Amino acid sequence: MIPAHDALTREAPAASYGEGFKITLACPRCGTQAWVEWKRLTHRLRCPKCRCQFLIGPRGKLLAQEELPQTHYRCPRCRRSGSVPTMLAVRRAECLDCKLPLVPGPDQRLHDEPEAAALHRRAAAELKVAKKQHSRLADRLAAAQVRLGKLGFACVACGAAAALVFGVAWIGGSLRPAPDRDVRCFTLHLLAGDWQSAKDYLPDDDVERAEFERWRVRHFTSIIEKFRPAGDRPSVEVVALSETPDQRSLEIAMSSPFLGTRKHRQEWQRTENGWRFSALKTLGLP
Repeated sequence: MIPAHDALTREAPAASYGEGFKITLACPRCGTQAWVEWKRLTHRLRCPKCRCQFLIGPRGKLLAQEELPQTHYRCPRCRRSGSVPTMLAVRRAECLDCKLPLVPGPDQRLHDEPEAAALHRRAAAELKVAKKQHSRLADRLAAAQVRLGKLGFACVACGAAAALVFGVAWIGGSLRPAPDRDVRCFTLHLLAGDWQSAKDYLPDDDVERAEFERWRVRHFTSIIEKFRPAGDRPSVEVVALSETPDQRSLEIAMSSPFLGTRKHRQEWQRTENGWRFSALKTLGLP
């Protein structure tokens, strides 16, 4: 009897690879040797003694089915659970008990054909919505950059004019730059659900960041972009309630067809890195 590893690596004349060409293999589990037709080597094989199922892997190595990466399933017909080698599941698989045909779904599991098709449609729809939201946010941020660029130019021009008129950049702190543009961008990031970008407007303080999470859950969790109808573009208006050279109390009005008009208060303070939103002061904490 030819050893299995020799039979798999020994080259034979091409003419012998015909209909009746046979090869001897040894079961990778119990060692039982048996022959198989050459044309069936690409199929799943079963040992006639221990019933182990195996395949021919890379370099002709025999691999038991359980040694291969598995794709799992729960059969919708017989309700049994099982797994199929992933290399077989990419084409077509079946339940090992009731033989129901199974196909891969987007969740890396096997399903019957109607369920798999429904899951693929749902995944495609979610991807489409995610791409649309990403595109809307990119458009909004691009428009905000344009507005900020124009506002920055206006601020430079006003600053130069003020310097010419008064001879100083700021007088008694009354002309300190207002954080209105930062407040609008901060609020738009919150409405888009872009928490990470919103955190760029916070002080570098762990307590402030922790309280910010509590504050934004209260005011924005249910009205972020993914919960609003497509095309709902809110406007943000900022009204100063009180101000000092280093602190401003602001009323924020957010308006859109879906939101109506919603208002809340924000406290901003001036730091060495510019104006920053203070969650502690907004929540009335010391």
